[in-house]
Amino acid sequence: MKRINWRRILLNKYFILTLVFALLIIFFDKYNLLKLHKMNKELRGMQEQLDKYNEEYEKDSITLERLKNDPKFREEYAREHYFMKKKNEEVYIIQSPDE
Repeated sequence: MKRINWRRILLNKYFILTLVFALLIIFFDKYNLLKLHKMNKELRGMQEQLDKYNEEYEKDSITLERLKNDPKFREEYAREHYFMKKKNEEVYIIQSPDE
């Protein structure tokens, strides 16, 4: 059985060139693997934000459409969010101690 000559392999010019190239790509390139990982993580965070904003947009679009077309919903919305009232009515705002 032949023994592997590690010194000969490690001093091989192709091995050294491949090792230098790998180090350049991993650590010293403009878009190295470390920056690429950081940018992918940031992209995932932004994608989650985009999904959240799209959900809010859909919910607000439905609310806006109901406000345009449904007078009862418009009145209910005005009373709940802007504390509007009819004549001869009193509006009481009750807050819990935590707020």
